Amino acid sequence: MKISTLARLTGVTASKIRFLEKCGLIKPFRLPNGYREYDSTAVEQIRIILSAQNLGFTLAEIRDTLRAFGKQVNKKQIRDRLLLKRKEIDLRLAETMELRKKLSAAINDIQMCIPAANFRVREHIEK
Repeated sequence: MKISTLARLTGVTASKIRFLEKCGLIKPFRLPNGYREYDSTAVEQIRIILSAQNLGFTLAEIRDTLRAFGKQVNKKQIRDRLLLKRKEIDLRLAETMELRKKLSAAINDIQMCIPAANFRVREHIEK
């Protein structure tokens, strides 16, 4: 199928399909005239890519995962990769919460340094 047909079937623009190709995520056949020709698996490949992006995977992570698994991906491999991604997100959440605590402490320290008269004026401005 031509790129316009693939775009219509997946809801993805032709430019994004070309970008996914450039990233090494999909590979069309080239016709003698240079046009791209996609087989029937391209629709499912793009749907998988979009789903993975919606779950927080980067295009590089998706590409590396697809290369590692090849064409024989099973549910256990997918589940393991999802669990790993969730651990990464949990770690980022913990780091973000720690940073939030530090910011709160810095805000509290600064508020303690502001003279009471300035602080009262500031409270009314911030509302």
